[in-house]
Amino acid sequence: MSSVRCPVCGGRPARIYKCNSCNEVRCGQDSCTGSLSGVKGWASAGSQCRNCTHGRYMAISFFSSDMETILREHAHTRKVRDGR
Repeated sequence: MSSVRCPVCGGRPARIYKCNSCNEVRCGQDSCTGSLSGVKGWASAGSQCRNCTHGRYMAISFFSSDMETILREHAHTRKVRDGR
């Protein structure tokens, strides 16, 4: 488990969280910028989304099928945003 990293900031968080409204992904690290907003800050289960401000973060298991989809989508979004 110690080799698992946040797909956004590369940190070694205890959990990854996804907004139930806009699908922003972030971890519990203070320095995580989130997959959509770029605003630094942590997330926890039930906390208000820093991107859309009306959704709530839900914990996602590192080993769920959702995590594979999240990783794939984030990698694609990052490539498009960075122009690669």
